[in-house]
Amino acid sequence: MSHPLYTPDPAIVRALKRIDRGLSVDWYTDRWAVFHDLPHAGNVDASAAALARETARDFREQGQVVPYHVCLLAAHKLIRQEQLVCVVQESDGSFRPLDARIVEHMRRLDWQRRNWWVSDYLRVARAQASELQAQRAEASEQVWSDLRGDIHRYVDSHHHSFPASTLKRMEAAA
Repeated sequence: MSHPLYTPDPAIVRALKRIDRGLSVDWYTDRWAVFHDLPHAGNVDASAAALARETARDFREQGQVVPYHVCLLAAHKLIRQEQLVCVVQESDGSFRPLDARIVEHMRRLDWQRRNWWVSDYLRVARAQASELQAQRAEASEQVWSDLRGDIHRYVDSHHHSFPASTLKRMEAAA
């Protein structure tokens, strides 16, 4: 919710709108913050009301009575947090005024978002697939290792005429 005494610089707001029409600036927890109208573009109140009804119903099912207006306030806060892009502050977390540095920061972030080529996406997807395949192979090897250990223990404990050392020699020969 905006502060009644603080109004963002219109030049900064216009510059952010040139980067993306969905960006806006507002006062948030004693700092300026940049918000995007995603993911609840349009009727935020309807989204918050639906979330509040679901939340109140879930509480009732658990045997707790939470007033609807409390659920609605929590839903509005949650939606606002989802819309938060960044808080304007120094690197040490101290207050920083709203100035052109935030516009430049948002411009750099937007450039990265807009300038990924298909090859960049493919490279990242292949790296993720390779990592997942390695994890699956490691998990599969662990399962087979555990099975071999179980077989050796079973053979040693139940078959005295056929010791596990013979089984190991047969595996090494194969």
